[in-house]
Amino acid sequence: MTILHFLAGPVIGGIIGYFTNYAAIKMLFHPREPVKIGKYTLPFTPGIIPKRKNLLARAIGETVAEKVFTKEDIEGVFLSEKMKKAASESVWQVIYGQEGERTPSELALGIMSGEELEDMKEQMEKTACKKIHQAICRTNIASLVTAECEKVLHAKARGTMLGKVLNESRIQSISEYVGTSMEAYLRDEGEYLIMPVLEKETEELMEQPGRLWLEEMDESEERIRFLIEKIYEKFMTDHSRQAAELFDIAALTEKKIIEFDARDVEKLVYATIRKEMQAVVNLGGVLGVIIGFVNTFINSIG
Repeated sequence: MTILHFLAGPVIGGIIGYFTNYAAIKMLFHPREPVKIGKYTLPFTPGIIPKRKNLLARAIGETVAEKVFTKEDIEGVFLSEKMKKAASESVWQVIYGQEGERTPSELALGIMSGEELEDMKEQMEKTACKKIHQAICRTNIASLVTAECEKVLHAKARGTMLGKVLNESRIQSISEYVGTSMEAYLRDEGEYLIMPVLEKETEELMEQPGRLWLEEMDESEERIRFLIEKIYEKFMTDHSRQAAELFDIAALTEKKIIEFDARDVEKLVYATIRKEMQAVVNLGGVLGVIIGFVNTFINSIG
């Protein structure tokens, strides 16, 4: 057996192994569209990844949501110290930075129309008015006014001719009448009394630079930042689960992968594991050479 015959098997085996693995890897991504001959579609077209991209996207999305970035992870991000500090800093910059010189009305008009702002103010005023009125109604106004009225009548009547007319029972009767009347009046007309005051206060606050709001509190920067963080922490503790529910990680991941063009998927895979894929191709060549040598050796023995 000549050297040429001895090397032919390994060389041919290496070439076949190399290009077989190369073709197999290429077939993962190519062709990108089905190849048809008449009404028949050629087997293995399109490539495996273009053909199974939707299933692959779903599997990756579910894996990411269940193992990589769960709802508990999202809650943890919302409640992390970095997030609290970032929220505090953002609010602080709005209040004391360049935005702090702008009024709430000006800030709001940057994200909504004048009509929407008026609607929002109206709803806020109505809600606040209702809450205040409910709080007043829950207070025992009749007892408070009755007690105060009795004190005033006793003080005015003591040592005067009025004291001879207003005995204890009459003072109590008058005071109770005033108390129950005041309670009924506030219950029936309270909202009409509260609303004008609220409208005036709201208008003044909306036209006052945000920076002045906290300056009037006479609190240190450290204290204000602490309060902002606590408000954020309380809000996110109560609502982070609902916020996390809005982030459907599985669906978002699946949607993004489906939107990927097949070329982008190929580029992403090659950018990530190019060396490993080339190693698979080279391994095919090496195995082909080994098999060629073995086959030649067997034939030479035979």
